[in-house]
Amino acid sequence: MPIRIGISFAIGLFLSMTLVPSALAVGLVSYYAGNVTYSSGDGSTSYGGTTTLVKRTVNKARHEVTEVVLQPDRTFVTHLRQQKKTSTFTATDDGKTFRGSLTFAGPEWKWTQWTYAIETTANGEATGEKISGEGDISPFKLTTTKLITDATGKPTMLVREDLDRVSPPEYEKLKAEMTKP
Repeated sequence: MPIRIGISFAIGLFLSMTLVPSALAVGLVSYYAGNVTYSSGDGSTSYGGTTTLVKRTVNKARHEVTEVVLQPDRTFVTHLRQQKKTSTFTATDDGKTFRGSLTFAGPEWKWTQWTYAIETTANGEATGEKISGEGDISPFKLTTTKLITDATGKPTMLVREDLDRVSPPEYEKLKAEMTKP
């Protein structure tokens, strides 16, 4: 009996590792939960962190990726739109606080890495702050490292996300706990 359970688990794990990236090709909603930490630009001084939930929707037919990022005190909705069937996407958010691009690496619509080239905005105008960095995604995890620099190019903040993939019911449970009054 233990061998059968072990084989079933191994087959299930193999299928999840191979089907999840394939599912990205036709559209997929995935959920992540974890922490974001903030520190000084050189990483030497911690500014703390927060719990973060992400609902990531990949829609190949519409050439876009939408991410809803929930934190205890705010929600961000980011839209990534593919540029002329390349691996570069424009990046904007509903709050109009940034604009720029992400460039993905890996097989088309199964991308596993990306880089950021973003500028922050206020009232539709560039503030001079830039956001650069990189991200990685696997069937089990999403991680990013972003460096924010001021208008002179001086690093002002380092932001790191370390998120684990969670099931839709787990995401909803964590979301309900986060939004409790």
